[in-house]
Amino acid sequence: VIGLAVPAPLSTAKNHGVFVLNSSQHPQGKEWQIEPTYQVLQKPAESEMTKMKNPSCTFYQGDEPKQSLEGSYSNEEYAWIDTGVITFLPNAAGTLRELSRTTLKCCTKSGLGELYEEQYQVNGITGEKEGAKRQKLDPAEVSNQSTSTTPSLEEFARSTAPKICLYG
Repeated sequence: VIGLAVPAPLSTAKNHGVFVLNSSQHPQGKEWQIEPTYQVLQKPAESEMTKMKNPSCTFYQGDEPKQSLEGSYSNEEYAWIDTGVITFLPNAAGTLRELSRTTLKCCTKSGLGELYEEQYQVNGITGEKEGAKRQKLDPAEVSNQSTSTTPSLEEFARSTAPKICLYG
């Protein structure tokens, strides 16, 4: 997987995903460069970024402090922010596709739909409207009868999909 990052002041980086490079040597003066990533932070506080050492999350652009229009000097810290541009190489994309059909099936909308159908068709239940058609019952009656035994797809998803917190 390859992600595109650009340097940004910490005041901007705190509102983005931030790439922490493996090396403390941040690329300087090159048009582009491929670097391995040590960690990806999600909307980190400025203090979190400046405290990180070995590898360092922040860097200074250039060696010399820059003079502002007002004449004062500043050496602002920067971090590499995620631009949202990402590329999956063929092997990684194939692995993710396979996982979405197997291990991670319960993490996709279509996978949850298939699991729901499999579970409730095995028991002879295919949903309120179809059940009403098969049994020639009033749909409202079937709805009242099945709410205690058949969860909605949304309820099924809440109980089946893993609980994942992306922010720590």
